[in-house]
Amino acid sequence: MLEHDSGGTCSASIIPVYNIESYLQRYIDSVSAQTARSCEVVFVDDGSANSSDAICDTVSLRDSMFKVLHKESGGLSDVGNAGIDAALSLSSAALITGTKRR
Repeated sequence: MLEHDSGGTCSASIIPVYNIESYLQRYIDSVSAQTARSCEVVFVDDGSANSSDAICDTVSLRDSMFKVLHKESGGLSDVGNAGIDAALSLSSAALITGTKRR
C-alpha cells in the first residue's frame, strides 16, 4: 500500500490503455464517481493509435488522482510491468501528468 498525504494508506490502480477511446470516458466517469477513491489511477498508454492517449492526458489535467504513462507498444505484460514500476515510484520521471512522452 502507498502512503496517503494525510498519513493513511491508499491504493494505486493500473489501467492498460490501447485504442479504447469508445470505452475510456465511461470508465473515467465511473472511477471518478466512487466515494472510496484510490490515491492514484495510473493509465499506461501502450502506443494507442486513436485518441485514447489524449483522453488520458485531458483527464489527468482535470483530476490529480489520474496519472499517465505513455510508452511504445509492448503488449499487456509490458504494460503491467511499467504500471507497477510507476506505481511503486510515483515521483519517477517516467510518470507524468498531462505531458506526452514517447
